[in-house]
Order: sequence, then C-alpha cells, then structure tokens
Amino acid sequence: MSERILAVRLRALGDVVLTTPALRALKRGHPDAELDVVTDPRYAALLEWLPEVSRVWPLERSALSSWRLAARLRGRRYDWALDFFGNPRSAMLVRLSGARATAGFDLRGRRYAYRIRVPRDAPAPGGGREHASAAHLRLASVAGGVPDGAPARLPIPPEAREQRRGGCARRG
Repeated sequence: MSERILAVRLRALGDVVLTTPALRALKRGHPDAELDVVTDPRYAALLEWLPEVSRVWPLERSALSSWRLAARLRGRRYDWALDFFGNPRSAMLVRLSGARATAGFDLRGRRYAYRIRVPRDAPAPGGGREHASAAHLRLASVAGGVPDGAPARLPIPPEAREQRRGGCARRG
C-alpha cells in the first residue's frame, strides 16, 4: 500500500494558492504517495486541477461537517497530516485524522495537535519577514517534502480554458 499524506489549508484563496509549492514539494518527496487536501468548498475545484493532488476534501463551515469529515479522514489511515492553516478547526482535523505523524505551525493553543511543530515565522534572507509560501515549504520539508524552486501557481487545464473561451464567445 502506498503512503498517504493529508494537507489541510482552509479559507483564503490567496493563501491556498501560496500552499501550492508545499504541495508540489510533498509530492516530489513522496512520488508514490496519495496526497489529499482539505480546503474550503469554494477552492476545491482549483486544487483538483493540481497533478500532485489525489483527492480534495471540501469542508463546509459547520461543526457537524468538521466532525463528519474527521471520521472519514481517520478511516484513510494517513501516514502524515500537515496543517498549513493553524486555526483550532484545522488543528482538530489534523489531530483527529489519526495520522501516524502530524505537523503544524507552533502556535499557542495548537501544540496538542502536532507531533512536530515548526515556527510560524522565520527571518527572511536579508532581514524582514519570511514569505508565507516559504513557511509552508519549511513545514512540508519536515515531512520529507523536496522544494522545486518554482513559485506558487494554479494551472488551468486546456479543457477549462476552452470552456471559458466558448462561454465568452457566446456572450459576445
């Protein structure tokens, strides 16, 4: 059976996009692994286009949906679960996933959820604050992720581009 990795990144489209280098890094470090992602339903379709992602779990904003998803995730028997968000709900999902190894940012009130904790902020080269995508890559690295040096991006598959072009032509 191949490895299974769970990445949790809820809310905020820009932050979801900034997680894409970390998702690629996880897949590079574990090329045969299944990489699942939990995100807001609004962004699920965007992440499904990523070739690295095996499955996207959309999560509604309710306590009941969180508990139901946690039970389903637990049944997947993940090797790794990583929290790229760091709020109480994402920490709870990682903790309840039952993954053999868990990792997340070292934030007050969330430490219970992770076996491996990574500082949220690190100094950037030349001073200043580290970019969010660099922090995500540091987190992915503790799980064996291998960065590719490419920036954050969401590829749009050709069929989606054609569909959009067709929609514009009909309106014009």
